[in-house]
Amino acid sequence: MKLPKVAIRRGSERRDDRFMLDGAKIEWRNDVGESRTFQLLDISRRGLNFGLETDAAPPSEGTEMEEVLLQVGEREIHGRLVVTQVLDSTVRGTTCGGEFHPASPDDEDGYQSIIASLERDAAFRSMNS
Repeated sequence: MKLPKVAIRRGSERRDDRFMLDGAKIEWRNDVGESRTFQLLDISRRGLNFGLETDAAPPSEGTEMEEVLLQVGEREIHGRLVVTQVLDSTVRGTTCGGEFHPASPDDEDGYQSIIASLERDAAFRSMNS
């Protein structure tokens, strides 16, 4: 996994570190068996943001995306994603944000492990820059 670029977004009560990753993606198989792949834009302990190709119809806020596969480096984590925001941008396509819910305790451990690894890498990079 490449070292992340780190963007800090400050929430009202706590800091939420969001990590932007190169080459990470989300695969979603909908109820009729169609598969769609989205670019993972950033990830945090609280959720993630992903981008849609410009000509694709975006999901609605509140959409529950079952059977989601999150791919970060060589890691694959299964879960579901609840879309919490949809932002249109004519330049970059549509950006969606959501809450990721790992499918199993092993998937939860994998998700938290990715975040912990990104946090360590970011702390190391900031100490050495």
